[in-house]
Amino acid sequence: MMTRLFSWLLPQWGANPLLDYTAAHRRGEPTGRAFIIQLLLILAVLAATALLYASLAGLMARRPNITLLIWQSLYFPVLTLQTLTAIAAILQGAHALSALRHGKTWDHLRVTESGAGLALRAAWLSILHRLRAPIAAILLARLALGLGMLFDLSAFSGGYLGMLGAQAMTPSLDWRLNLLSAALSLAAAAMLPITMIALCAALGILLSLVSRSGLVVTLCQMALVIGLVVFVCVSSLAVAQLLRAQLTLPAGLGMPLFLAYSGLGDWGFALVQLGSLGALWQALPMGLLAGPALAAMALGQALAADGLMRLAERLAEARA
Repeated sequence: MMTRLFSWLLPQWGANPLLDYTAAHRRGEPTGRAFIIQLLLILAVLAATALLYASLAGLMARRPNITLLIWQSLYFPVLTLQTLTAIAAILQGAHALSALRHGKTWDHLRVTESGAGLALRAAWLSILHRLRAPIAAILLARLALGLGMLFDLSAFSGGYLGMLGAQAMTPSLDWRLNLLSAALSLAAAAMLPITMIALCAALGILLSLVSRSGLVVTLCQMALVIGLVVFVCVSSLAVAQLLRAQLTLPAGLGMPLFLAYSGLGDWGFALVQLGSLGALWQALPMGLLAGPALAAMALGQALAADGLMRLAERLAEARA
């Protein structure tokens, strides 16, 4: 029963035995102990960075509530970790083809039916597998704030969420809609890092097939990395000013900026803390639709990543 369910859930290429072989060959024999050590080290660095930032920024002196303090302390460290993970996915993807060519299985796989495409799929999955420790740390930070959100929901005898909805730029008429929007925001905030990193890895793999020149590939990946860093830095400043009511966006620009930064930055992390979520509802005309919009954004990123991998497969098989 479970085997049939997994076969139905997996895409057609995911049930191919050749993919299991190539993926196992690429990632070697990783141990659970190595993953736990990596995860603990990342969490320790993340916690130390958050404490240092909270101290330098004087966050504790302001005496906010505990969930707000945790969110303010973790926001930029988690944003930095997520950006570095996305950059690592791009760089590893850009070197995927050269790694396959230096491997012992590439020449044999590319002469088989769909072998080149499956080898690239295996490389894609291997990138996500190697980055599983930072991805887990990013998700654990969201889980911690998600638990804090449940605690905040009990504030003001359970009326805190209704108060935030009433103060929205487009007020909600029913607290159930506020709860649904908050729940979708929390779910989408957990999906977005995975879909974004998968999209970056797929983009890097496609980049490795664009040109046979290593110099061209290197210049393209440098342009992508620099563009990503600049976008995240500029958007982070805009988001901070927007949530502090120090920035007013032109009509029609708020939601596109919100979606772009949520997909490529880490605005989704702001939506797992009720205070910042309420500030967003007040800043955007249709802020209560942030949750459904983020869920659609995560789905769009997943489809885009799969589309890029399909394109990479066609290019690889055409050159095989």
